[in-house]
Amino acid sequence: MYAHLTRLFLVLASLLAPSVGAAEGHHHHISLVGAATTHDGHTFGAAGADYEYRFSGAGGYLGLGALVDQAFSDHPHTIVGVPLTIHPVAGFKVIVAPGVETDGAETHYLTRVGAGYDFALPAHFTIGPSASFDIVGSSVAWVYGVALGFGI
Repeated sequence: MYAHLTRLFLVLASLLAPSVGAAEGHHHHISLVGAATTHDGHTFGAAGADYEYRFSGAGGYLGLGALVDQAFSDHPHTIVGVPLTIHPVAGFKVIVAPGVETDGAETHYLTRVGAGYDFALPAHFTIGPSASFDIVGSSVAWVYGVALGFGI
């Protein structure tokens, strides 16, 4: 299943690459996230950052980016991923991100599936909730928090 998701992600990214161009609006969005991660009945603090580039040729509905998160448990876990973001309506976003999770000793393939909403603030800032599931094999972690972003 993960191989199919990764292939789908790469095909979509390659199809969108030629459509990147200068258009009106903000193509770049950077966010800092304060969150919590719940796994196996335990909840830990988490923090992260993400970047998204919105493709102008896709009507602003699709974006591709990078994310990094840190869960502060007894054995901190770092997640790095490449999210494909879909914006079906203004403010709302759905992400699918292949990536990796590491605790420093072991590294595992991960898929993050989530959603969020960006409320526009003055001066190109955004704020909003985000929630996602991190799937590593048969293990699932619930990640939820608030993102503060900036569009340029």
